[in-house]
Amino acid sequence: ENRFRENRENQGINENYGREILELSTVGVEAGYTPADVDMVSRVFSGWRYERTNPNAENTAQLFEFAFFPEDHDPQDKLIPFLGTTITGREGAAGVQEGEELIALLANHPNTQSRTCRKLVQLLVADDGPAGFVQSCVAAWGVDGDIDAMLRAILLNPAYVNTAAYQRNKAKTPFEYSVSVIRAFGARPDNVAEDGFWNRFREAHEQAGYNFVRFPVPTGLPEVSAAWLNSASMIASYNRVTDVIESRQNYGIDPRPASAMSGDGAEYDFNEPLLENLLGTEGFEREVVLSMLFISPGRHAGPGGDIAEICEEAEAKHPGLRTAMTDLVASHDQLIEILVGRYREGLSAAPFGVGV
Repeated sequence: ENRFRENRENQGINENYGREILELSTVGVEAGYTPADVDMVSRVFSGWRYERTNPNAENTAQLFEFAFFPEDHDPQDKLIPFLGTTITGREGAAGVQEGEELIALLANHPNTQSRTCRKLVQLLVADDGPAGFVQSCVAAWGVDGDIDAMLRAILLNPAYVNTAAYQRNKAKTPFEYSVSVIRAFGARPDNVAEDGFWNRFREAHEQAGYNFVRFPVPTGLPEVSAAWLNSASMIASYNRVTDVIESRQNYGIDPRPASAMSGDGAEYDFNEPLLENLLGTEGFEREVVLSMLFISPGRHAGPGGDIAEICEEAEAKHPGLRTAMTDLVASHDQLIEILVGRYREGLSAAPFGVGV
């Protein structure tokens, strides 16, 4: 909360409020503002607070909404040197308009535009965002920050569309990793264990250091990959998510092996259960994800292969069945690069039989 009460002991301005609005939410420290600017901005926002709207509710989320307290507002004019402007002071309930006016000025400041675009590029493209992407985003800003146009400017940039490295450059945060697991396995809570289901996934990313509401520094959760690729964070995520397979009954998933090959004779018995038989069993009239353990397209995998035909026929027989397939290993656009790297590592390694 930010209060200003004239001639009252131990009351004054919370300058942290103004400083964080400038440093973290809008123009950033490179804008060149001074302590005098911080003081004036804090006075503009004096009287701005929030109130809980369900103070007596138990066993539920606490809800809050914005509240303005005119008695805590400084009604004097505020000269803000780095903006070259004066916010006219207002009395009573109209005092809230000062903050709204200043927000509009800060939101459209060139430093806010470039800083916001750098953060978007860092989120979507690379930890050290290329300047060309940032410039394209700024150019698409428009009058009030058209977020749709800004995102299109980044994601439809020819350099992004034509560069595989940019498309696969970002590591998932622990939260994104947890969400990916839920989606990949089609995990879902049952009516009894719903709270435990979501708590397990929340713990998976919180134990890896990704806590939405309790992150220890005001700059917020980092978007750079290095923050989440350390061993402690990754092991914490992996350890929690292995519980999905080990205790799959708690997650509403049912992973089963299946084979696409069939034939007459006992020599084919090892292939059971066959995919075509499995998809016809009770309990499979739902979304089924096939994890394709094939290198490249051929007789079985890929468009027009046996597996695609089996799935199509099964869906026709069972209206509630929907199948989806993972990509084949060789379809990964960085596979060649990975294999070449491994080959070069092998060539540079010491020959067998050489002592160390």
